[in-house]
Amino acid sequence: MVKPEFIRAAQRLKKDGIDGVLATLDATTNKHEDSRAIQSGRISYFCILQERKLINALHYELLYCSPVEPPPPELPWSQQSDGRNVLHLTAKNFKTELKRKKHALIIFYAPWCGYCKRAKPKFFEASKILAADARVVLGAVDCTIEKSLCQEYKIEGFPTIIYLSYGKNRIDYLGEHETASFISFIESGGQISKPQSFAPKFDFGNAVTVLDENNFDRITSSGNVFVMFFSPWCRHCETVKPAFREAAEQSHFGKFAVVDCIAWSDLCESQSVKGYPTFQIFVNGVQHDYSGNRTSSDFTTAFMKAVASAKIDL
Repeated sequence: MVKPEFIRAAQRLKKDGIDGVLATLDATTNKHEDSRAIQSGRISYFCILQERKLINALHYELLYCSPVEPPPPELPWSQQSDGRNVLHLTAKNFKTELKRKKHALIIFYAPWCGYCKRAKPKFFEASKILAADARVVLGAVDCTIEKSLCQEYKIEGFPTIIYLSYGKNRIDYLGEHETASFISFIESGGQISKPQSFAPKFDFGNAVTVLDENNFDRITSSGNVFVMFFSPWCRHCETVKPAFREAAEQSHFGKFAVVDCIAWSDLCESQSVKGYPTFQIFVNGVQHDYSGNRTSSDFTTAFMKAVASAKIDL
């Protein structure tokens, strides 16, 4: 209701001694007023300069006390860099693109939809993780633009997320709007399954410490820790696992640890993890990035050098 705020603004105007007036006009009874200037439910401001001028929807507090520029509009999803792995679909390319893909997860959205905005980063993250798999695509349809396409697929609310295989056999996604859930749904061919935060095939054994948001800072802030950030669906991570585990089993001067970036995506983002696997060495809380070879001996040598270098600096 604007009426109480309007009354308070009028009282403030009088109290401040401003040479102006707030007034109301019943647009249902004064129908002959200039329709360009008067609309029902509209707040207008008139300023006497050389001529009468109209400024739309100005609140008194903003006008006299703290005028600010409106926030810049959000970029369309198709122009956002973190969504570059998402295929932005239209009525022209929808069927031709999707008939080539064994697994397609499509989000139908409206840019103004709050639930869509909350789901977007997780959907984008899933698309980045699965980008290397040519069988898979994550797509997005802006229903404020592609109205006919959304009507064809009977989209009645936002976001609506569906799974298609070669453009057919629609299955509606009703799971959580989380990266792991999206990926699990695709991997299972459109079947809901509980995402596992640590896939069984990534059991590194007892020599490797598992880190998460609860223990990461505590463990890496003191002592020596060689950390591997990984995704359970990453083939390169699967390949390097035996060498990393072997290095951990032979280590006598620090911990080898892992972080599941599907389960702990915020933690990995805070560590600037851009791809999988990513390796970082921590010596008494000081981070060193590692991008060398991925053999057991290379891991061990790099770890020893980082620890020795820290001792020399002291």
